[in-house]
Amino acid sequence: MTAIKLDQKGLNILGYGIVDVEITRNNVWHAVIEPIKDGQYTQNLNRMISKIIPEPEARDIYQEILNYKWLQTENLVKAGKLESGSSLTLQEAAKEWMDKHYPDWKVARPTSLEVSKGNEDVKRKNPGMETDGE
Repeated sequence: MTAIKLDQKGLNILGYGIVDVEITRNNVWHAVIEPIKDGQYTQNLNRMISKIIPEPEARDIYQEILNYKWLQTENLVKAGKLESGSSLTLQEAAKEWMDKHYPDWKVARPTSLEVSKGNEDVKRKNPGMETDGE
């Protein structure tokens, strides 16, 4: 029997994903986990920011937005700009992240061609770099 770790990768294997993060009145964060259908992240982003982004990029962006929502909420509460126990909405976080971070994130993200080249591409960019098995 194989154990599945219930992190983001394990949830994906089981067909689930984190669709939101929420804070309780006691300032405890919890993840909202639901079954994920094909194209759901694309649809969710389109609904929030009126932009169609194909999977799997949409899934990766969605996770970035969830992290941003959590961190921004923490910062706003500490700064006294948001009441304790409340948080940014997912739509607010999505719009802010897209405006502030998407352009740089997109430039830094490797293309599928770069990913498929794997270690050979990395070794060419970083001569002398050792990889496992060498």
